[in-house]
Amino acid sequence: HSGRQCQFSAQLFSLTLDQLLYGNLLSTNRKLTAIVLLLFSFLSFILGIPNNLFSFVTLKRPSCRRNGVGHYLFTLSIINQITLAFLCIRLIHLIVSASTSSSNQMVNDAFCKLFSYCLTCLSRTSFWIASLIALERVYTTIFLTKQWFKQPHVARRLMSMIIV
Repeated sequence: HSGRQCQFSAQLFSLTLDQLLYGNLLSTNRKLTAIVLLLFSFLSFILGIPNNLFSFVTLKRPSCRRNGVGHYLFTLSIINQITLAFLCIRLIHLIVSASTSSSNQMVNDAFCKLFSYCLTCLSRTSFWIASLIALERVYTTIFLTKQWFKQPHVARRLMSMIIV
């Protein structure tokens, strides 16, 4: 990422939040854009709390975590809420950096890269865990009597490898 406000990405065919929203935050309707962004981020975070909390409480029970899917969904509820929190923080950082000229560019650049990196890692981790759920379902369908892939310790090891 580069640029005065970390708005440019070196990755081909990729868009960042800065590229999509930074121009609107500098336009004449910047207050309206900032309000809409703040409402969107807080609303998604607030709506995600009960959804992920109920999933967490439900999947915390040992009976739900007898197989790998329970472990995957339990971890996914935690990762999804953390991802929503980082999205809110990133959007707030984007609005603040667009509305004020920061005197310490190095700190602003570090926050920009840190939040973008965390969002990318967390969202890709959730995609990988969702794919492990699909793989376990396919494994169960193809091998009806086999139990290897469905065991909780296998799920914990696979998730540890993905997170690392």
